[in-house]
Amino acid sequence: IFLLVLLSFGYSSIIKVPAHQPTIQEGINAAVDGDIVLVYPDTYFENILIDKTITLTSLALFDTTTNTLLDSLETWTSGNSGNIIVSDDFINSTIIDGSMGDNSTVTIAGNDCIEPEILGFTIRGGKGTEMDRFYEDSEDTVKQHLGGGIFSFKSNPKVHYNKIQDNGVLGDVETGAAIYAASSDEDCDFPLRRQISSFECDNDSYDFKHNFFENNKSRLGMHLSNRKFDGEFNLSGSVFD
Repeated sequence: IFLLVLLSFGYSSIIKVPAHQPTIQEGINAAVDGDIVLVYPDTYFENILIDKTITLTSLALFDTTTNTLLDSLETWTSGNSGNIIVSDDFINSTIIDGSMGDNSTVTIAGNDCIEPEILGFTIRGGKGTEMDRFYEDSEDTVKQHLGGGIFSFKSNPKVHYNKIQDNGVLGDVETGAAIYAASSDEDCDFPLRRQISSFECDNDSYDFKHNFFENNKSRLGMHLSNRKFDGEFNLSGSVFD
């Protein structure tokens, strides 16, 4: 049994990892829509599934004295052009490492259009999620691994201030080595969500501001990818190697 801390701005519960739940996935499982899963510094060898509208955050963007989330970080990188590094200690030391599994480090897929937030982590070691992809010139599907670090399936996540690195290095990711955002059933078939695939998000943009992309490998050489989305990818403030 763990203490639920109520936030002044909305009665959301704060679930601390590992104080309240021993793993990030168990923290997510214990949460309901609107809750905050607060992860303390450590290396977590997990391949997590986010299936609800929650905030998953490290201490980088959480003020423990007021139990409030920060809107932004004044300083989280250092260096000059060509030699920029992440300098925030919490981002560097709160690591989700998916190298022990055979799929993406973070998978985002719910029973409807969920809108989780992922804030202030190092996300590494992902090998991508195997999907059946559709092509107009063929009646057959092709199995490909998508989204080494993060695979988002018909969701609208906010992904800010993360160091997304070394994904696809150990696997065979086709594209989207750091993030693949599948917005439509016309792109791919996700067997784990096939029975509820009638919904789609109506977002006109993806909010992936202020992330650091480094050494992510895929066959098509792309950190970030999507095939059927006509809207905007907001990558302002991000750094690419």
